[in-house]
Amino acid sequence: MSAQFSIKGLSANSNSLLGVWQADPDDLGAAAFGMGEAAAEVVWSVSLPHDVVLAQDALQEQKDLLQDNRAALAEARQILQQLPPDLLDNSAGVAFSVGEGNQAEANLQNHLAYLTGQSEGAVAFGLETPAENEEWLQTVAGYQAFMEQLFQLLSPTLLAETRIEEKLQAVTMVSLTGNINTTWHGEASLAHRHLHQETLSLSLESRIAMLQLVGQISTGAAALAVKFNIPGGQLMALPAAWAYLQDVMAQSQTTLAKTQQAVRLRT
Repeated sequence: MSAQFSIKGLSANSNSLLGVWQADPDDLGAAAFGMGEAAAEVVWSVSLPHDVVLAQDALQEQKDLLQDNRAALAEARQILQQLPPDLLDNSAGVAFSVGEGNQAEANLQNHLAYLTGQSEGAVAFGLETPAENEEWLQTVAGYQAFMEQLFQLLSPTLLAETRIEEKLQAVTMVSLTGNINTTWHGEASLAHRHLHQETLSLSLESRIAMLQLVGQISTGAAALAVKFNIPGGQLMALPAAWAYLQDVMAQSQTTLAKTQQAVRLRT
């Protein structure tokens, strides 16, 4: 079987989280397994193949992807903050050129044109979102879904589980005060115990990355609002900043996948 990285009990969303986790709204996994009624409703779940080497490789690939995404997001945040104020030319529409194949910049270009009144169906006084602009409506809906998930993901208690060939091996609860409680399902080998430690580490690092992403969205939106005098200010710019960072992560994932494929072909 191939490894699966999912968040169980999370409200559905078509976007992956940090490029690593997929939402699984219909399954709470180990939420009730030995953890009592106070267990978190959301479970960070990793299902791995039985082969320890393959399992370790799968975990390492996801850790590499998470780190690459965090680096790409940090760079994207700086780009948003350093965009020149004259990026948009009101007399001639959008004035900057987008690099070939750079979908993130192309989408940002469209959103800025819409928010500053330089495209059809543009914002009126920062208060309306006309139905004609379906792209913006989809962006706003995606941002709202992301924020709904965020409240679930950043609950005080983190619950992480490891499965081997879909069979539950271990569940760990980490409380807000840092207390850690692990329950093992049957006997676990030393290798499988290590794999669960790696699962927990990936889950904790992912939650930290989510907090960083929220900060990057906020600072990016503030920079866009000030530089381009967006009606409605930072609040209206939040979906555009979120969409740009999501696009950057998608591009980072594509680049990493190509690199990994090239390595596999050489070996």
